[in-house]
Amino acid sequence: MGWLRQTWQRAGCRSANELAELLLAHELVPAELPIKPSSLANNLRSLDRGKRLGWWRRHRALLAPLASVLDRTPDELEQLLAEPASGDGARVDEPARIPLAALGRLRSLDPSAEELPPGFPELVSRPGRWRRTWWTTLDRRARQIAGRWLEARGLARYLTATSLADARAKLPDEGRVFLELTTRVDADELVAFAEARELDDLRVCVAAPFHWRSRWAPAPGTSFRCPVREDTGPWADVELASLEDELESLTSWAAERIPRARRPDRAALMNHAHGLDPCRRSSETAGI
Repeated sequence: MGWLRQTWQRAGCRSANELAELLLAHELVPAELPIKPSSLANNLRSLDRGKRLGWWRRHRALLAPLASVLDRTPDELEQLLAEPASGDGARVDEPARIPLAALGRLRSLDPSAEELPPGFPELVSRPGRWRRTWWTTLDRRARQIAGRWLEARGLARYLTATSLADARAKLPDEGRVFLELTTRVDADELVAFAEARELDDLRVCVAAPFHWRSRWAPAPGTSFRCPVREDTGPWADVELASLEDELESLTSWAAERIPRARRPDRAALMNHAHGLDPCRRSSETAGI
């Protein structure tokens, strides 16, 4: 199952046929458009498999209403029309699976068919809503998983940098970038970076183990709350939920990825997770 099919199912459509009917009834689609619902449904299935991209390029006017029906941005759907990297017709987004645990205890993540794990902020997975976005998290593996997932789906370029000079040297001229900063940077430099002209044609989400305003960062497993209003600076902070709020869904999700023969009792696993102190819980619960 591809990303598009998962997206339309989350939007409440049980099939490509149902999505085609909704799309043709959308106010942005001309009533006289000479496309039958069954034909459009077949082209939606093909798009989900990375095929018939030429047809969709000729009918780009359908992307905006399709994005509206799916509660996505047209830019995200445009990524599905990218040319394959090789000449054999293979899709660009047939990516390598993403390992979730250093010791391999959890089944790896298939970015072409699976969403990010529970607990990842929704905004991180929606690059079309980025402008100058900042995600503060001490969990380096979470930053890597998010970056690799975004890049595998063609939603954003994933870059890592040890300094702003390093970041500037790697930035593309346009598009969307998920930038992992691994070394602390002075707050004044980060403000200037947000306002730099080279970012004018970029949507950027910076993921870092520190906050852009100060040298302070939240403890693992605790919620991050910016001490000032989000609209008073050049970087918009990603809203984080407390790990306590996500603990049950995250633990259940992780348990399902353990081989059945070694899968622990779910109630015992939940008791263990609740018994961990926050600093250990953030890493041990998900195995990441």
